[in-house]
Amino acid sequence: MNQFSTYLKTMLTDTQIQVLSIAIQNHGTVCLYGAGLGKSTLARIFRSAGIHTVLAPEDCSTDADCYSVLDYPGAIALCMKNEPFSNALDKDSFSKEEIMAGLEDALRRKH
Repeated sequence: MNQFSTYLKTMLTDTQIQVLSIAIQNHGTVCLYGAGLGKSTLARIFRSAGIHTVLAPEDCSTDADCYSVLDYPGAIALCMKNEPFSNALDKDSFSKEEIMAGLEDALRRKH
């Protein structure tokens, strides 16, 4: 499991990661919301890798509170876990290849 996968597992459940993986592969829009930590950071990590379909509340052109999601047909909303990441990230961005490898690994592990 790469560092991105480990980080992602602190943010979302295994089922949510699988949904996220499918949505990204199909260019679907995913909105991250909830009182959990890391919504903006995770959305920025995806954007930095050229994946612009994962949004934080402030990207949804609403009032941008932690429960804001994009009101758009077909958008998927994922509520973040409220757990801190136990280890500091060595870097604040990942390559698209690292991200896609982690997401593909999540899909291979599905039940």
